[in-house]
Amino acid sequence: MIDNTTSKPEPAQVLADTYRRLVQLERTIGALADATEDAFISWGFQQADAADARDALRTAPSLADTAPLPPNTEPLPDATVESLAELTTGLRRELITLSEQVSDPLDQHACLTAALFVGHLNESLR
Repeated sequence: MIDNTTSKPEPAQVLADTYRRLVQLERTIGALADATEDAFISWGFQQADAADARDALRTAPSLADTAPLPPNTEPLPDATVESLAELTTGLRRELITLSEQVSDPLDQHACLTAALFVGHLNESLR
């Protein structure tokens, strides 16, 4: 017998969770920049791409009821360039998959635009 009791989260909830992770990513990069002497030179483009990805996803109409800065967005502990590169690889895939699951074209556009910026970020971390 197939167990159908496990349900997938609603796309709006996944959007909100992904948005929270983008905020966390941005704050993590900010924390790494703060710990670096030449912060802007080392992390400026990465910070901009993370902020652009966050802002792009924030335009999704399904996030209209979500607080601008969701809870639990402390920087990731012990983050490294390598761990951020892995994280952004996964986030980009999730955003593209999510764009296929949402029904609102504006949500799709927000997901794909955020994926574009996360891709830029991923490339700059490599």
